[in-house]
Amino acid sequence: MGEKADYQKLPSSECKEENERLGSSMQPDEGSEWLLELLSEVQLQQYFLRIRDDLNITRLSHFDYVKNEDLEKIGMGRPGENIFLPFVQTSQYSRYYWTS
Repeated sequence: MGEKADYQKLPSSECKEENERLGSSMQPDEGSEWLLELLSEVQLQQYFLRIRDDLNITRLSHFDYVKNEDLEKIGMGRPGENIFLPFVQTSQYSRYYWTS
């Protein structure tokens, strides 16, 4: 006890640049806003890029072919999987997109 942790504090300009870089990569491409919105509803927006780029999900109907193993491969844990796929299949949001 009484030991000091050796944390390195980044200068504010470096933090700001890093946040801007990460923030800009999270911006949805045209036509993929729905995916970020869907993930945000279940607080899983950190998986946006992995789902879009690694799983190549560009349409809501593509989730018909996504399995729990696919979500595990992109780093989503069991709790996230157990929330996300049922949410996609039963949400009012998905019914809107599948019927329009």
